Amino acid sequence: MTNKTSILLALLFTVPALGGCTTQESNVFGEDKRAPDEFAVYSRAPLSLPPDFGLRPPKPGAERPQTLTPRNDAREALLSNAGVPPATAAQTAAQAELNQSPGIIALLTNAGADQANPDIRSLVNNETAALSGGNDESFADNILFWKQTTGLKGAVIDPAVEERRMRRKQASGDVIEETPAPSIQRQGGGGSSRDGEDKGFWGSLFD
Repeated sequence: MTNKTSILLALLFTVPALGGCTTQESNVFGEDKRAPDEFAVYSRAPLSLPPDFGLRPPKPGAERPQTLTPRNDAREALLSNAGVPPATAAQTAAQAELNQSPGIIALLTNAGADQANPDIRSLVNNETAALSGGNDESFADNILFWKQTTGLKGAVIDPAVEERRMRRKQASGDVIEETPAPSIQRQGGGGSSRDGEDKGFWGSLFD
């Protein structure tokens, strides 16, 4: 009796324990893992070395230097050099060259960096269009030279009309190659026209 009671109590305590292990296992293997909130991620100010290591007294009412405010971000976006005119950008580049060392300036000059054409993109596009000859085929079409085009080339012979024509020529003793073979010509509406009268099934019985 004591053994049965102990076994029953062990089973009663084992079921909740197994349930807890299942929950922990799902958390460990990432089944119930929560993704980070992208809106909770914010930028931090870059670290900088102060001019001296002495403590500076705080200013009442002033913003903390390591705090990024939306007003400063908007001011930097409006006053940046991203949308300056080309002339101003060229002047900025010239000022940047003045801050470089003489060795770097000499290297760039020998490489022809100061003689770069600002309209090189349009020039290359015009030369590419001239070399292609106005062909509508793309670069991928030129590479896939083994791929057959789906367009129809030449004339498609109508087998039924051609068979009747050859029978009539053979019956009359004429040469078959004197007249051109009837062909199917594609029209603008997607239909087809046949050079020769199509008599249908009953008409072919009397040829």
